[in-house]
Amino acid sequence: MIVKKDTPILLWIFTMSVITFYFICIPVFSGESDFRFYADSMFYMDFSEKYEQYLANGYYFIGMGGNLLGPFLIYQVLFGNVILIFLFNLGVYWTFAKLIMGIFNLNRLQFSVFFFISPISYFSLLSVNKEVLVIIALMCFFLFYHKKKISWLLLAFVFSVLARWQLTLVFVIFIVVYSSFNPLRKKPLFQLFILLISISIVYPFVGGKFTAVNEAIISAKQELGGGGVYFFLSDLQSRFFGYIVAFPLKALHLFVGMATNFKFAFRLDDFYITTGLFYQAWLQLIVLLLFLYRILLNRMIVFTPLFSLLVLYLMIFSLSPIYNIRYMYPAYILMLILAFYRKTSSFWLNKC
Repeated sequence: MIVKKDTPILLWIFTMSVITFYFICIPVFSGESDFRFYADSMFYMDFSEKYEQYLANGYYFIGMGGNLLGPFLIYQVLFGNVILIFLFNLGVYWTFAKLIMGIFNLNRLQFSVFFFISPISYFSLLSVNKEVLVIIALMCFFLFYHKKKISWLLLAFVFSVLARWQLTLVFVIFIVVYSSFNPLRKKPLFQLFILLISISIVYPFVGGKFTAVNEAIISAKQELGGGGVYFFLSDLQSRFFGYIVAFPLKALHLFVGMATNFKFAFRLDDFYITTGLFYQAWLQLIVLLLFLYRILLNRMIVFTPLFSLLVLYLMIFSLSPIYNIRYMYPAYILMLILAFYRKTSSFWLNKC
């Protein structure tokens, strides 16, 4: 019997997540503990149980400024049962890891370790959240190009809308960039550069639409260290052609900036959004360095569709005035794939 290299890692993660769920999560759900292993899970659960009251007070299921429909549907479909939600999340992550390792011919051990030791991955297993919807959307989008079936694309759109509308926009633009009807299909990086210039011109006219999130920016500045540089860059992008300069700096700051907040290294209060995300930032820094080293070894990576998807994702999500490292989670996954893939005939990893 041949045991795949990733099997011990997956079994260890399964065992540890069950132990964590039983000894840490269950007491929190029952009100016996206030240990915060989550970001917004308890709010999603409360909204799902009292949604009529929330809607009457001005909340909404889905919109440009927020999305509660995805977590609400997960909670309702699984009868609000925290055990079923945990098992559902576990099944989604397990399936995603196995599928991605097959499609991209990844180094199974390396990918499994970096994917599951991620605090975002690990703690997303434990309760209702949007990250699991993002994982499903990415999985369906990859399968669309792998299987060439439109049903996977439709599912990718549905789950991306249920997660974050910006992800849907990323999918749409990517499809246009690589469409067989696009005369510039062979020049994806040129198209993305034109997109960057276009955003830099248009954003100053529409940036005012996001003034409602100023409180979130201030909160990030005070609680997560997202102010200062990030606040300056958010202001810079509101000026003509400002995003050309702000984009790479904002993307980098979003991706690894929280690693400098050493005050979060050992905090038990708000554990996940402080200590958990602090170590996520350090993990992302390590993966970023591995990714850049891989590019030095093989510069053709920058001409692959997967690299274009990564740049496009960073370009769209770095527009957000809200400092939230969790927005960078899909970028972390894409970098993992680019860092650990082996020779493959996949559409994603060959120059088009």
